[in-house]
Amino acid sequence: MPIVLASSDCSEGFWLNYPTGVYDIQPLLATSPFSVMCKMWYGGRTHILMRKKPYLLFNRTWDEYRNGFGNLSEDHWLGLEQIYLLTNSFSDVTLKVQIKKHSLHSFQQFYYNFRVSDEASLYCLNFSFSTPNSDKQKVLGDSLKPGLGAPFSTFDRDNDGDVTARE
Repeated sequence: MPIVLASSDCSEGFWLNYPTGVYDIQPLLATSPFSVMCKMWYGGRTHILMRKKPYLLFNRTWDEYRNGFGNLSEDHWLGLEQIYLLTNSFSDVTLKVQIKKHSLHSFQQFYYNFRVSDEASLYCLNFSFSTPNSDKQKVLGDSLKPGLGAPFSTFDRDNDGDVTARE
């Protein structure tokens, strides 16, 4: 059973020197706590997605993406509803996208004022701007810009009209 942090994010655990692990948090907009993976460095980081192995399939339904899937201690998707609650409970959220290649090389891109809208608005993706890692050898590139302002879609709920995604 996860430890409950009396916090709206992972920062409390960081400041109390808790180890990295699964904790219950309650963002300001949430009516009840939910579990997240907290990495206890750089002030406490909340993982919304982790994929290290190819076993967890991501071709999922709308309900699965809304509610989340996988194992928070391993490969997982936190869930659109939880991401909405997290990103809209704070005034300044930064998303860090990091891809590691063979655990030797890490490529990163940062998205500032990151938000996901609510389900009624189809969990649209929004951010103000993005920047690459300052180390020129670790630049990932801005792969989210094409989706800026776009509604979320799954194979069973096409909200963007992209016919190539169904092929």
